Amino acid sequence: MLKKLIVFISILVLISCSNDINHNDNKKIIIIQGICSRYPQDSEHWGIKIKKIIKENHKFIDKETGNIDDQIIDFSYSRNNWKNNYYPQETLLSIKNHISNLEKIYEKYPKSEFYILGHSLGGVIALSGAANSEKINKQTKSIVTVSSPIKGIIKSDENSGLKSLIELFACKSKENDEIKIWDDISNESKFIKQISDHDFKNTKVYNIVNKYDLVVSIESAKLEKKFPYFCINEVDKELFGLNHSTLLDNNVISTEIINLLIDDKKILHDC
Repeated sequence: MLKKLIVFISILVLISCSNDINHNDNKKIIIIQGICSRYPQDSEHWGIKIKKIIKENHKFIDKETGNIDDQIIDFSYSRNNWKNNYYPQETLLSIKNHISNLEKIYEKYPKSEFYILGHSLGGVIALSGAANSEKINKQTKSIVTVSSPIKGIIKSDENSGLKSLIELFACKSKENDEIKIWDDISNESKFIKQISDHDFKNTKVYNIVNKYDLVVSIESAKLEKKFPYFCINEVDKELFGLNHSTLLDNNVISTEIINLLIDDKKILHDC
């Protein structure tokens, strides 16, 4: 009798563990960087800190991009393959190219549910992807945009923060003059209008803005009539910082952002 009881308990434990593994494997986070991103070549990039938080606090598995068991996926702007590392200037390609790369991730994991963290341009890509692709829209559980120009930028504004960012980081090269991104994120583009018009009924969306961001204004980074938003006051500690990725560089705030993305826990900071 005791032997049968031990066997029965062992089976229950195995079933329980199997369910846990399947449940965890079904969740995947996609991290989408912004314009001129040098990740993963930049060892000090906020993406590395974010992945550490996700692994330690939420027990997600981080493997090589494309591995079937990978749960923390680095989005690639590469024009050739969604698994490839990309050059900073490839972030200036069309949003159509970027949505195609995003959709290929979903095709790789057709039974997974996705949580997308999009910084700057990354937030526009995440929302545009959901608005343009039924596959992305259906499988995406939540999107958090951080300092993303989701209302678009005024195309005629030659002194916009995003253009200044490109000049500062020398993102545009002489070898690559293909810059389509300005048309795609102008306030009159079809992608920006789709974000405003789409219902996102399957996906929770939050906009996070930094009052002191010198690259993307608060007005451009939130659709308050459509999505809940959180406003945070955070200044870059570095001299002449642009305060554009400051929220994600801060461990306390970035932890709250990930908790919001995965568990829908509201952020405490407010302007």
